[in-house]
Amino acid sequence: MPGELAVTSRYQLGWSPRYLQRPQVDPALTELHPVVRVAEVLRYSLTKFEYWLSPGGYVREVARLSILLAVILGFPVLLVLPLVTLLLVQVAGWTDLILKVLLNAAAIIAAIVVGTALLKEFTKKRPPR
Repeated sequence: MPGELAVTSRYQLGWSPRYLQRPQVDPALTELHPVVRVAEVLRYSLTKFEYWLSPGGYVREVARLSILLAVILGFPVLLVLPLVTLLLVQVAGWTDLILKVLLNAAAIIAAIVVGTALLKEFTKKRPPR
């Protein structure tokens, strides 16, 4: 089916190591400017090391997929995490304020109850002794 082909080809893009070509020195290396020659020698050394390490291209593919995964996970973390942190800080501030209001209200109610109890006690008529 055409829909299945599109889905499978999309997921096959994930792992596709390619064989590396054997690195070769630039034939015009001796005629290059010294700075360009140093860059060419570094390029050749790094590609020769990569070819020695994994001629099938697996190391390059693992690095590519690791970087892709880091980008896919990194951008949402960098964009969403500050907003979540801001939201949690605001919620913590509001809950602190609500707690203070409730404690103050409880203190006021307790003061009214104790005050009326004391007022009743002191205004009570006592029989003479």
